[in-house]
Amino acid sequence: MQRPDEKKTGNDWNWTSYFSAKKQKLLHQYNQEKSDYVDENETKNLFRNIGIFVNGYTNPTAIELKALMIKHGGFYFEYMNERVNYIIASNLAHSKALALKNKTVIKPEWVVDCIKAKKLLSIDNYLLVTSAHDKAQNKLTIYINKDNLKKGNTFIRLFCY
Repeated sequence: MQRPDEKKTGNDWNWTSYFSAKKQKLLHQYNQEKSDYVDENETKNLFRNIGIFVNGYTNPTAIELKALMIKHGGFYFEYMNERVNYIIASNLAHSKALALKNKTVIKPEWVVDCIKAKKLLSIDNYLLVTSAHDKAQNKLTIYINKDNLKKGNTFIRLFCY
């Protein structure tokens, strides 16, 4: 089955070239936005060589974090790549946390607090701790007493360990 857009671009179409072109376009747009923020304040290079990727809902929002990173000399990436230093998230599902367990995930407050302090702060107080960092996630176990079940009693105990 052929995709409709394959007919327009020929047989060369593939996801790799599509995403490569998309990332290049986003970088171009980012650089245009960055040139709009010519600012002479003392924090204009605060986030120099630091790139973030926002995962999910955050406060401040991803759009606000993007503007803050641009204004203060950092990078904001729409997609994960090798230039991302920190993943910004307010919370992560257990499966997502497991997938990102080798990455540095920090809270969005770090960006705001660094700007307020006018210096880069240690990320130690901003690390997002999730259940993926625990040895095991809490599990719910149902214990049914067979004797009570035979008598018609529906007594069930739930244990959380």
